Amino acid sequence: MRLEIRRRIPCIGRSFVAPNSHGTLRIGCAGSGCGPLSESQLDGMERTLDESLAAGACGLSTGLMYAPSESAPFAELERLCRIVARRGKLYATHRRDYAFRVVEAVEEQLGSGADRASEG
Repeated sequence: MRLEIRRRIPCIGRSFVAPNSHGTLRIGCAGSGCGPLSESQLDGMERTLDESLAAGACGLSTGLMYAPSESAPFAELERLCRIVARRGKLYATHRRDYAFRVVEAVEEQLGSGADRASEG
């Protein structure tokens, strides 16, 4: 399958990698609604993320300025980042704010990603 994709899209080389999208994980496990998730929905996100990382995804990407990810609390991100760290994968983000609450947004990302890396 990978070779077939490379034949059809010649610009994709051997270094092409794709992360999991937090929004896609959230919608797949909990629908498109915003707000806190149930424990079973969070468990589903963790399982799906772990399986996709094991299958070759390069990490997790969050878009915290956009629905439905904007309603994800820190604890949800922390749980997912633990899995990313355990697998030795990457975490990338569009933080929650780029204008008025930049310090808080950066602190949240440093807390969810960097602290988890040491727990791998």
